[in-house]
Amino acid sequence: MTLFFYRKAMLHRSIIGLSKHQEVTSLRKFLIFITLLALFCSITLLSWLYLTKSHTEHPHTVETLKIQYKEPQHFTGIQSPSQLTNIFFDSNKGIIHNWFVKNEEHVKKNQPLFEYYNVDIEHQITSKQKYLAHLNNIDPLKYPTISLERNRTQHEIETLQTQLRTTIYASMDGQIAINQHVPSQNNGLILQIFNPSAIIKAKVPESIVNTLELKDKVHICIDPGHSFTGTVNFISKLPLNTEANTKSSQYHVEISLTPDIKFGRHLRVEKPNYTIEIPKTAIYKKQFVFLQRNKKFIKRVIKTEKLGNNKDMKVIQGLNVGDTIAKNANHVLSKN
Repeated sequence: MTLFFYRKAMLHRSIIGLSKHQEVTSLRKFLIFITLLALFCSITLLSWLYLTKSHTEHPHTVETLKIQYKEPQHFTGIQSPSQLTNIFFDSNKGIIHNWFVKNEEHVKKNQPLFEYYNVDIEHQITSKQKYLAHLNNIDPLKYPTISLERNRTQHEIETLQTQLRTTIYASMDGQIAINQHVPSQNNGLILQIFNPSAIIKAKVPESIVNTLELKDKVHICIDPGHSFTGTVNFISKLPLNTEANTKSSQYHVEISLTPDIKFGRHLRVEKPNYTIEIPKTAIYKKQFVFLQRNKKFIKRVIKTEKLGNNKDMKVIQGLNVGDTIAKNANHVLSKN
């Protein structure tokens, strides 16, 4: 009996111990949960305070725009003689027999340059002269028509003799550049006569030629950092290409210059652009911009014109190169 009560007491004591252990474990879990929740809330609160403070101390930054002229339009020109004529070989006239000028010599208009000699014509003349000699040995009393044949043959010989030699003359004043003394290919370039005074010749697209006027000053760029000024002295009235399917026409433009540059050199020609364009976002109530002065923004009245897009406006009065304005007027208003 005593043993029974002892075992019962021990069992009760074990149950109580187990219950206490479970209570301790639950308490630990609860405390860990409370700790993590508090830590999470603290981090969230600190983050919110930091962001609020940062927003208060650093309001919306106003992006600025420095005023400058629009990029200049440009095209390519070639250094060329102001006048140039080409003379090509014509094999129908024969071979070049005599030269009357030397390379780089200066000539006057109508001055003889060289002479063709036609060997084929020479053979024809020789043949007809032999035939004429034969006719002269025939008795005209026996052949009454022989005189007519003699006259006809003599006339043919005289005509051929005018074609035996052909002299080519200069069509203009200028300097000679001989390409080949003894050409062999028909239509090959023999020589050129050119005026040593130089101009720049260019094919300019219609998008740029509309901005050019006679006597306009343009910048000629030879090398980086090396440029000079030229003057537009010719703009063709008609385009070089007249095909209906051409998307953009090109016009012949000539520019005078003074520096001595080798003929044939390609040069970059820039048309200065004194246009000021700003985004529409920088304009307040269609007539103001916010000009930056000593880290502050002040209102500046401007006059504008519309451009061919919906983003920008052309400024015709009120701003100068070097001015700094707010790129977005609304940001200035929200800051203030």
